Amino acid sequence: AGKVFNNFEVLYDAVPSLGKQEPFYYYKCHDRKSGSGVFSLFQDDYKTTSHFEPLPDVPTNRLVLAHISRMLEESAHPPEMTPIYKFRRELIDTISQWRFYNANDMNLYAIRHAEPKIGPSDLYLSPSGENLPLVMFNLTQEDVVFEEQIENAMKAIMPNTKRVRAGHSGRLSLTVEWYFKQTEKEPFYLNELSDGTVRMLCWAIILHSPFLPPLLSIDEPEIGLHPAWMPILANWIKMAAQKTQIYIITHSADLLDHFTDHIENVYCFCSKNTGHFRINKLPKAEVQPKINEGWQLGDLYRVGDPSVGGW
Repeated sequence: AGKVFNNFEVLYDAVPSLGKQEPFYYYKCHDRKSGSGVFSLFQDDYKTTSHFEPLPDVPTNRLVLAHISRMLEESAHPPEMTPIYKFRRELIDTISQWRFYNANDMNLYAIRHAEPKIGPSDLYLSPSGENLPLVMFNLTQEDVVFEEQIENAMKAIMPNTKRVRAGHSGRLSLTVEWYFKQTEKEPFYLNELSDGTVRMLCWAIILHSPFLPPLLSIDEPEIGLHPAWMPILANWIKMAAQKTQIYIITHSADLLDHFTDHIENVYCFCSKNTGHFRINKLPKAEVQPKINEGWQLGDLYRVGDPSVGGW
């Protein structure tokens, strides 16, 4: 494996400070000399002006942001005079709310057989998905329309669905009960349903949640799903994307077809050389005329169109 080498790192405000031409810098590292940098320090108790102090012995193989708190502990300057202390805490609090899912990490056996206890306040599905009954139960308690939304979502893939709910399994445990129109009195359980159905229920709970995270990333959501469900999944993603920021990583031409109306939001990995890749925005000037002719994005991906890449 190759070694990671960080040759420049900087952290600054997104917008210029009032009356300043440039944004406020919290720190800069490796810009003048590798392994060294500077950080901002307030000059007075009013915290209206600041200057840079040197930051020696900066590691070149690690992210400075992850280690700067420890690096500054040996500094003679009090934390309240060092803006990065407070900002780092706020940044960590924000990043900790982000959610990352990978379809390959979903543990279908655990999801099917888990019977979590009532009590924990989980509102987000875990990366493995095994707290699904608990999350479904808690979201239903928090939002009166959530259960109806999930039922409607499942009816889109299985029209005979009557009701889907998190029910009791024993006194304190939970399970998912799935009722169909033909067998309304006897529920089915997740261990009686297909892999694709269980996966779609996971994505429905994640994407219909009333508590969407500030950033949501899903890697290869198409895995194990019937191609006919791709427009449904794409619609869920588009609806959720109106409320928060979502990244979807996919190899599915079938799923890509249904983002033809959002080519401005589609990026592709391209070879830079034998060892590196870059991420390029789709060249709309090249792609749009082909779409006007009737091509879908997935079609262009299937035939290896150079503007999209693909197989």
